[in-house]
Parts: sequence; structure tokens; C-alpha cells
Amino acid sequence: MPQRPFDLREDSIFEPFPKWWGLLIIGLSAPLLLIFDRLGLPAVGQLAWTSTAAIGFAVRTYWPLRREPWFWATIACTIAVHAMAIVLWPWPKQSYPAWITGLSLGADIAFVVGVVALVATSIRCASKAD
Repeated sequence: MPQRPFDLREDSIFEPFPKWWGLLIIGLSAPLLLIFDRLGLPAVGQLAWTSTAAIGFAVRTYWPLRREPWFWATIACTIAVHAMAIVLWPWPKQSYPAWITGLSLGADIAFVVGVVALVATSIRCASKAD
């Protein structure tokens, strides 16, 4: 019997999670700031760091979906879009004020979580149609 697809309305997406997850994301993504700062692009480093935080937040939020191949495909596509935007867009060289970084982080979290929710809802609707 095939496994039941994850239902965002019925299943809890906030299951117990290790408390060290946030520290791990910060610790692993902090070198982005240093690398881009050494390259003379501190603003790009801030954007890369906030993008990493947003994607980490989305992975943590939808962690119960980790066994679904489409979840990791969605995260990989989101990472690719972020990487292309960071590398190809002509960003200014100076740093952004903290409030702009915070706004971009909030918008990025909303974007990434929204994309995963949209894909999950589409897959749930498609599985109900079968």
C-alpha cells in the first residue's frame, strides 16, 4: 500500500526538533559573510547569509516532509534560484543597514516557505485527484 501523502491540515508540521539546529545553521553559514567581505562584497555576503537563514528556516519548518523526494527537489530549486540571484545580479558593494537586511530576511522566509507550501498543496491536490 503506498504511503499516504503529507497533509498540511491534518499533520503537525512543528514536531519536536533539536535545539541546536539554529546554531548549526548560523555556524555553517557565517563563513559566507567572511568570504564575501574578503572579496570586497559585504552586501552580497549579507544577502547570501539571509538566504541561507531563510532556506534553513523553511527546511526546519517542513522537516516532517524530509522523506518526500519532491521536498528536496523544491529546496534544491530554491537554492539554485537564490544562488543565481546572488551571483548574477549587480549588487552594490556597500553594506545594507540592519533594517533592510531584516526586511529582506522576512520577505525571503515568506517566499521560501510559500513556495514549499504551494508545492505541497499542489501535490496533495494531485494525489486526491487520482
